[in-house]
Amino acid sequence: MTTTKKWVPYLLIALSALLLFIFFLLPFGQLVLYSVWENVPGSNIPLPTFTLQNYYHLLVEEGPYYMKIYANTLRLAAVSTVITFIVAYPLAWYISKKRGMVKSFLIILMMLPMIGGAMIQTLGWIIMLSPIGVINGFLTSLHLIDTPIRFLGAEVGVIIGLIQSYIPMMVLPLVTAMGTLDPNLEDAARSLGAGFFTSFFRVTVPLTLPGAIAGGVLVFLANLTSFVTPQLLGQGKIPVFGTVAYTQGIEVMNYPFASAFALFPMAVLLVGMVLYKLILSFMVRSRQKEGVAV
Repeated sequence: MTTTKKWVPYLLIALSALLLFIFFLLPFGQLVLYSVWENVPGSNIPLPTFTLQNYYHLLVEEGPYYMKIYANTLRLAAVSTVITFIVAYPLAWYISKKRGMVKSFLIILMMLPMIGGAMIQTLGWIIMLSPIGVINGFLTSLHLIDTPIRFLGAEVGVIIGLIQSYIPMMVLPLVTAMGTLDPNLEDAARSLGAGFFTSFFRVTVPLTLPGAIAGGVLVFLANLTSFVTPQLLGQGKIPVFGTVAYTQGIEVMNYPFASAFALFPMAVLLVGMVLYKLILSFMVRSRQKEGVAV
């Protein structure tokens, strides 16, 4: 019995490693291979001949165009993440103040739209944001606008869809972080003369920063790789990372170039992380040497 218990952790680790190998490392390795193989026009099966033509086309021949797409994706993801945080923080604060069944109900209500997936939510936004949709109809009935606002096929429509899709991913970490706060901290701040906003921004916000960072990272990465929302709400007029990768791989059937296009940001991120680690290690060693010298 003791011997069996001893092997259980190793079996669990082996199972996790096997799943990681099958569902991540193997597809990732295939992606790397495809990126240096030659494309066969009209076929989704590349020719296994080594070539750097895909990267040359990405970085040199059409470099400015694709770099603009990368930059546009980063900008939209950053703007959507910031607005999501602004909207989610008061909502998370309100939910965290509730207790029992009310809090559970509000969390379930907030998570409910995610059950249907991004496709159903985006189709609903198409109806809401169309020229004859609910939003334009409401604004026109109030005589606030004379002509419909163009949401579909514009960045503003994509940003609205992204915010609504991923706001639960921002709210949950914030609710968790706020739930760990001692309520007496706010009372203590107010007893010392701090007003509501002062105690909120100088006590609550700094202490919930880890939750904000966790939610921000989740939402930002989800925005970066989003496909359904930019494709449908952008109506093919807002090229971003996900839509271009899909177009090259599925519609154009140029899997090698689509692989290179997908791998390049990951390579840049990896190099950046390595450089950051090296610089950080150098700074730590320098400070240690200065301390020894003193």
